[in-house]
Amino acid sequence: MRRREQLRRALNWINLSTACGFLLAKLSHSDRRPTPDGHYLATSYHWPVPVAGAFTIGDVIFTRSAHSTNSDPYSPLDAHVWSHELMHSNQYAWCLGLPFIPLYFSACAYSYLMSGDIWSYNIFETRANLDAGGYVKSQRRAAIRRLTNSA
Repeated sequence: MRRREQLRRALNWINLSTACGFLLAKLSHSDRRPTPDGHYLATSYHWPVPVAGAFTIGDVIFTRSAHSTNSDPYSPLDAHVWSHELMHSNQYAWCLGLPFIPLYFSACAYSYLMSGDIWSYNIFETRANLDAGGYVKSQRRAAIRRLTNSA
């Protein structure tokens, strides 16, 4: 594990975001296992929220899919989604842990006001690569485009 990954991992334990991820995994009866890069994969998440197919809390990456039996330690997530979720793990460290959550929802609200969806203008989603997360960027709402005189 590189020094940068060790730092992120330490910060996410210190700021309690990974501990909260473990707590949610336990409460939701998700299957948990470590990955070679210092994260944890929680599969078979079944609670109704969040609606996403994958999401991250600290260094714990959740997916609704069940763990497959192949030798890929990141299965059932594909490499693009995995890289997207890894960026969210870094964002937890940058935001000092749980403050990431209200900041993320504020960014969702801003994006919704701008475009009608919660990802197109959400700085956390755009920095994590919208395409990798399976998102398609929307145009700004017509009223916003008129106000800013942009296309």
